[in-house]
Amino acid sequence: MNTQGLSRKMARFIRGLSWDEMPHSVVERAKDRLLDALAIAAAGRNSPYYPIGLELVKNSKGKATVLFHNLNLPAMDAAFLNAILIDSIGGTDTLMHAHPGGPIIATALALAEEEGRSGPDVLTAIVAGYDIMARISLAKETITPRFRGLSIFGPFGAAAAAGKIMNLDEDQMTSALGYAANTSCGLTECWIAGTMEAKFHAGLATRSGIGAALLARAGARAAETALEGKAGFYQAFAGTNEGLEAGIADLGQRFMILEAKYKPYPVCAENQIPVYLALKLRDQYGIDGRDIDSITETGPIYALNYPGVNYPGPFRSRVQAIMSAQFCNAAAFLGRPVFSPSFYDCHYGDPEIAEWTGKVKLVGEKDRKTTLMEVTLKNGKKHRLEGGEEELTPSFEKVKIKFQDLASDFWSKDQMNRITELVYHLDKARNLKALMNELKG
Repeated sequence: MNTQGLSRKMARFIRGLSWDEMPHSVVERAKDRLLDALAIAAAGRNSPYYPIGLELVKNSKGKATVLFHNLNLPAMDAAFLNAILIDSIGGTDTLMHAHPGGPIIATALALAEEEGRSGPDVLTAIVAGYDIMARISLAKETITPRFRGLSIFGPFGAAAAAGKIMNLDEDQMTSALGYAANTSCGLTECWIAGTMEAKFHAGLATRSGIGAALLARAGARAAETALEGKAGFYQAFAGTNEGLEAGIADLGQRFMILEAKYKPYPVCAENQIPVYLALKLRDQYGIDGRDIDSITETGPIYALNYPGVNYPGPFRSRVQAIMSAQFCNAAAFLGRPVFSPSFYDCHYGDPEIAEWTGKVKLVGEKDRKTTLMEVTLKNGKKHRLEGGEEELTPSFEKVKIKFQDLASDFWSKDQMNRITELVYHLDKARNLKALMNELKG
């Protein structure tokens, strides 16, 4: 099938996306994605990654708010830091093997504040960003995990959100996506090494996406075949252009943001359901972790083969701990506070967990969609539980609870209620002044 003009077709969709015509469910999902991002950014405000990122932009001045730090910078710089904050604790949402919240929401907020846009403008830009970022991945899913989804696809999401806020015309938006393709990059070796690269992927993707939109608005033109050309994005990252029509087959009808999954726990997306099942088994059967002989997690082979997931230790950083299925299983069954981001910061070297990771066996199955958790006790009894991603479907009420849990040591209950109400009613806001004033810190 002829797939010429992919970036133009996507640009036409972004340009034509209308606030008035979006389904109510899509608008509500954009709101809960925004509140979720603010919750995890609040929890990550004191992360070691923020001051490192600040070194790159500390001498600039502008109109856009850096969340929780009483600092205003140009939109590109503020969005860079805010994306780092959103991605700091490992709690960002998941869509098509990537994490859209950081680059897209940071971009939409910062540019809308700088350009004086309305609440509906922000929510529409978020929807556009989620759709495009996911569709770039959907067209060729084999790009991950050889490359990291957030950093490869993130520039497209940020460029789409930026282009919508900046009201780029169709030609400009086509070029913005072309320049996003030229800035895509990012590896997954950091999960194995336990190093910091992943914590800057969202910020770097954000800068790339906003930069792509700014270049296009200034008059820079990119190849219209930047995606599907003989020397284009898909040929470079996937080695083939076959099947790319999947990315745009239902453009404008299937809103990808509705398929986003949120993270109840600040660990790798592949460990969300296993942790949920471990906690449920523990509570349902009154299991004392020290009575366990062995744990078997049977799940999709893609998930268990993702870099860093099948790693029994030793653990030299929180990054290795939150990625490891063995660590997360052991921590959950031993009753550790797996909801708490600070637990992983302070206890990735927990000797009891390290000892217990040897009890965890991982079994990957090619066609499996759900996760099966089986625990065998020392007395021979076995308990098992199976679950799928339905537990990770977000709602405003679910995210409101997560927000209150993560932000309670930073904001008062009254302030959290004000922020929640401002986000919930953002579709009626003429500008972002009230919300951003609450978020300055």
